[in-house]
Amino acid sequence: NSFSELVAVSKALGTRDPADLKYLNEAVSSYQKLIKSLLSMKVPQSSAPLHIYVTQSYATILSGVVDMHKIISDPIIGMQGIAKYNKGVGMLSQIETPSSTIK
Repeated sequence: NSFSELVAVSKALGTRDPADLKYLNEAVSSYQKLIKSLLSMKVPQSSAPLHIYVTQSYATILSGVVDMHKIISDPIIGMQGIAKYNKGVGMLSQIETPSSTIK
């Protein structure tokens, strides 16, 4: 849940307490499991480009969350992580579903 991840980072920045970033460990684990599942999934060739795009989007989010975990110890890397994270979320929001293309 992106809200919780950004809330954790915001809270940690406010308190300067790395313990407030512990939620990000759960997020990393969840994204790793999701990506592993997506990579092992068989999809029809016609869906392969979308499947790859979704997988890459989640990999970008995961990379961002890993870097966000460093927001207190290395703020530059942490901020780059937020940018990566937002890029991955943006990539997912660009996906057109069948219902969005039906007029």
